[in-house]
Amino acid sequence: VIVATQMLESMAKSPRPTRAEVSDVTNAIYDGADCVMLSGETAKGKFPTEAVRTMNEIILAAERYTTSGALGHSYHRPAFVGPKTADSAVAKAAVTASVERDCAAILVLTQHGSLPPLVSAYRPRVPIFAFCPTPKLARQLQVYRGIHPIVDSTLTDDNDCKRPEQAVQEAKDMGLLQSGDEVVVVSMDGTTATMKIAIVS
Repeated sequence: VIVATQMLESMAKSPRPTRAEVSDVTNAIYDGADCVMLSGETAKGKFPTEAVRTMNEIILAAERYTTSGALGHSYHRPAFVGPKTADSAVAKAAVTASVERDCAAILVLTQHGSLPPLVSAYRPRVPIFAFCPTPKLARQLQVYRGIHPIVDSTLTDDNDCKRPEQAVQEAKDMGLLQSGDEVVVVSMDGTTATMKIAIVS
């Protein structure tokens, strides 16, 4: 779900948003929007940089609130709609495992981009690091809630299932994970989605 149009419309002419606009952006996050979008504020407004910075600050504050311990459960209800497939079952299991094992992240290795949105639809409380082969696919995945794409041109249909340990190490090398963290890794083995829990060494 992308929420767009006149999110911070007053910032086309003013460096500060109205209280109602701040409330609208905040409530979009609380309601589970995947993405909020600026249009006229940045296309023709006088304060495009300030509008982006303000939107980011509102989003970060709202997300901190939704992930706080006592309240997180009420803001992380699954938003999955569609047929219940084997892949969606694996995605749901990955999110459940991330909660039960207090994991630091969910890593998804994807060649075509179908798995990360399924994981995102179950609203995990941890980031989803999606390893994908092209910048184009990475840009497409950015609009889904909680997905942080990582371009890895070595991914192919043949080796998705062979690379979980390498993906964990790459995420650690990038500073996204620390030694001792537990993570859930989702990948494809042929046409079947698989899930495993790994400990960062």
